[in-house]
Amino acid sequence: RECHAAGSTDGQSIGKCTGETAPWTFGPMATAIRNVVNPTSDLPPAPYTLGARISAGSFGYVYEAGQSKDQVVAVKMTRGNLRSQRALQQTLHEVLVHEYIGNSSAYICGLIDVYFDPTKRSGVNSSGFHLVFPRMTNDLRGYLGSKATTARSARWVAYSLLEAISHIHAKRIIHADISFKNVLVLAEHPNDALHLCQVQLADFGAAVFMNDRPACFRKGEGVCKQTLPYRAPEVAMGDHHFSEVVDEWSVGAILYETLLGAPLFDASSEVALIHS
Repeated sequence: RECHAAGSTDGQSIGKCTGETAPWTFGPMATAIRNVVNPTSDLPPAPYTLGARISAGSFGYVYEAGQSKDQVVAVKMTRGNLRSQRALQQTLHEVLVHEYIGNSSAYICGLIDVYFDPTKRSGVNSSGFHLVFPRMTNDLRGYLGSKATTARSARWVAYSLLEAISHIHAKRIIHADISFKNVLVLAEHPNDALHLCQVQLADFGAAVFMNDRPACFRKGEGVCKQTLPYRAPEVAMGDHHFSEVVDEWSVGAILYETLLGAPLFDASSEVALIHS
């Protein structure tokens, strides 16, 4: 069966596999994106003022932002440009997944809002679509650094992630890229032990929908984007048919690294990962 990276902007083929019917419909945030692509009226002004850059990756950029000093959020700017169909599909896909999952789980970093801002920032090639999330303290890597943590804190991380994937798997969603950088930590105080912090699963840009059969992917898309140290064996071996167990493998790899302070498999390529 032929598969594709994301859906179209008409809402009819959002599932990863051709011929699949997506389980979601356009909610208010996804509709906002569609209205930008096919505007029927003047666009409203950007509701947030961007501040310092928090991080950058293949997806784009994350900035601290807010409407006031008391309401600080994180804004994810999708890399690309407004004319890029792939950038539009990637953004729409992530928004649809978040709207389908909902914000009912305390273990998932949910989407707050989405808006369009055509303003260009120096050195930033942005599609103009901005996704708004809660402002967390740091990701798991940044919070722990390279040091190990206590068994109690490691259990709390594992529990939080298992609750998160239980929630999304019940909705037939595979996260497909659980790693240290996609696990976020919210601490009330800078030196709080990890088991005193809120731990949430984030970044659903690679998430895929499961049907009654194993999800299928083309090489280089979907689950194949799993970060190397957390990549499931079947993915590393090139199998293009997977299930939700690839998320469970990643959680296990994170538990190991949280406890011992080093990756379970520290490899720079799929070949090295397989041999390790």
